[in-house]
Amino acid sequence: MKCSFVFVDVTMLCCTFLRLVMNCKSLRRLSISENGNLTKSDIEQILKLSTKSQLSHFIFENCAVSSPLPICFLDSLTIKLQHNVPLLEMRFTCSDLCQPDKDSLREIWISQWSAHAICNFSHLNHVSLAVSDNV
Repeated sequence: MKCSFVFVDVTMLCCTFLRLVMNCKSLRRLSISENGNLTKSDIEQILKLSTKSQLSHFIFENCAVSSPLPICFLDSLTIKLQHNVPLLEMRFTCSDLCQPDKDSLREIWISQWSAHAICNFSHLNHVSLAVSDNV
């Protein structure tokens, strides 16, 4: 199952995504890009709840995520990666992405996927974390 959404009402938006991730256990791909009202806290909640789903591809480009990324955000990513259905892809944009955040994201991703990890950080604050096809 693949879903893409764009909402205006941030309260309804966050509740909808949280319910979707909690109740749709077969959800494998979720793209919530272009939702500028979604914060890193909202993304963190979705990551936490995704441990109860099959979510393996998560894209949230052009949302309201900015650096520095809090430890709880990074911890949520680590927990999801240790889940029996880990993320295989996570793409997002992060305003003012600092080097310590890049280093933390790279370390977390590589600790799960080792030589299969693909970590790309563009000059436009785009982050792409993926796994090579031969896993």
